[in-house]
Amino acid sequence: STKIDQKSAASAKLKEEVATLQRELAALAASQMEMDSIRAEEKKVFAANKADMEQGLEGVKMALKVLHDYYAKGDKAHTAQTGTSTGVIGMLEVVKSDFDRTVKETEKEEQKAKEAYLELKTQTGKSLAENRVAKEEYESALNDAEGEDTENFEALEAAVNTLDSAIGELLSLHQACIDTGMSVEERNEA
Repeated sequence: STKIDQKSAASAKLKEEVATLQRELAALAASQMEMDSIRAEEKKVFAANKADMEQGLEGVKMALKVLHDYYAKGDKAHTAQTGTSTGVIGMLEVVKSDFDRTVKETEKEEQKAKEAYLELKTQTGKSLAENRVAKEEYESALNDAEGEDTENFEALEAAVNTLDSAIGELLSLHQACIDTGMSVEERNEA
């Protein structure tokens, strides 16, 4: 009975550990799915923004080329507008520089986000693997404990049957040995 009680307590603790690990695995899997979804959205936004910035940068470069070509012709009408042209070209150069800087910063941020995601994904994968292994070990130990419980119950049942049989024999002997007014020889003959 003591062995059964000990094994039952151990089985209950193992069942609790398995349930805890199952909850942790479910939480990790949900976290991984959410992380993947967030990362996919970040990547989509980055791609769209980068395309827009690169298109804007190309537009500014084209405008600068057109203006440079236009003012490079040396026409007298152009010379009168030289002050205006340097202001517009200067402003477009600043815009081009801003676009270049923004594209580079956005690419750096995307790279950092990607690296952080990969690191977190690796850590989550390790945690998932460790929890799966631990869960399998607990389940194996639980199966062993339940098998031992069965063996202990069978041994207890056999011991109870033997004890019941012995008590039955003892009672029949006790009845035979009770003073019934017969002598020992008479009892032996009976």
